[in-house]
Amino acid sequence: MSENTISNEEWNTLIKLGKDIQGTFIHGDPNGHGVPSFTNRMALLDMFKEYLEIHNITTYHNNVKTYK
Repeated sequence: MSENTISNEEWNTLIKLGKDIQGTFIHGDPNGHGVPSFTNRMALLDMFKEYLEIHNITTYHNNVKTYK
């Protein structure tokens, strides 16, 4: 299998992540402000990170808080 091939397990993970990401965008705004809550935004970032890593895109987390 070449590096550009996605396994069945990875496809299934991508499908699940895609649905979870969409669901969090749609239902992740409990206050009705048009922006997901902080907790949901952090969950979205984790899901996006996993999605990218399946495509061999490296992400970094520098452990620096950029929010107040």
